[in-house]
Amino acid sequence: MGINPRNTSKELFDLMMKAGFSQIDCTPDSASPKMLKLLKKNFTLNQLLKTANLIKENKMPTMWFFLFGGPGENEETFAETFNFIDQYINPEDMVHMTPDCEFIPEHICIKQL
Repeated sequence: MGINPRNTSKELFDLMMKAGFSQIDCTPDSASPKMLKLLKKNFTLNQLLKTANLIKENKMPTMWFFLFGGPGENEETFAETFNFIDQYINPEDMVHMTPDCEFIPEHICIKQL
């Protein structure tokens, strides 16, 4: 099941654990405040950090998804996402990275240019 960082809570994770969840997916696409805004994500970095902490506290195996190379991406935003991965994601979790999302013409970021 995919989880949106906007609405996570301890109660949600308690219910998922009781229901027998053994793995979740989280698709923040970025951990850069600038890129979250450009990608029109409906959550903030603080909400993502809260979610990452809840995932760790509950020892919930997670598949993470990130996009790199979209319009507005630079060394700083790239580093912000990699720092998040290093600091908040369990080394046993899987992380899928998609490079060069700017080459997808129908991507929402491209339509704005």
